[in-house]
Amino acid sequence: MATEDARQAWLHAILHTGNPGDVAFYRGVCSGAGRVLEIGCGTGRILLELARAGHAVTGLELHRGLLARLRRRLAAAPQEVRGRVRAVHGDVREFDLGQRFDRVLAPYNVLLCLLTEAELRAALVRIREHLAPGGRFVFDVYCPARIGPEDRTRLRALEGAAAE
Repeated sequence: MATEDARQAWLHAILHTGNPGDVAFYRGVCSGAGRVLEIGCGTGRILLELARAGHAVTGLELHRGLLARLRRRLAAAPQEVRGRVRAVHGDVREFDLGQRFDRVLAPYNVLLCLLTEAELRAALVRIREHLAPGGRFVFDVYCPARIGPEDRTRLRALEGAAAE
């Protein structure tokens, strides 16, 4: 039987497939960047693509089940990709990686996981401390209350699959 972490990671992988064009968007904003930090890297959907594009990428993730999935995916990647990736367990509100980054990314609604103003403020302070001079913090968020018909259809299909 799967552990709760593994079940949550499985559900995350099904639900968090990104937004159309987001990988290309993040590749573009990382153009010219040396070191990249992805906050809430999950299973590495964006992180691995950036590593394949030649960036040195550090992924910060709080959920151990997601990190385990990322590490499995990383183990299957070519050596040159593996050599560019560092996966770290940590909390965006209180991390210290001891280095600065040209880009810090928070894709796919990561910031909405911070439920209070104090949590958001703590995370933004940590992020600022990790930005290199001239570095950029890039994120995307959406309003979950504004889902379209295609999202509702997808959610109904997922609910049916989960019930089986």
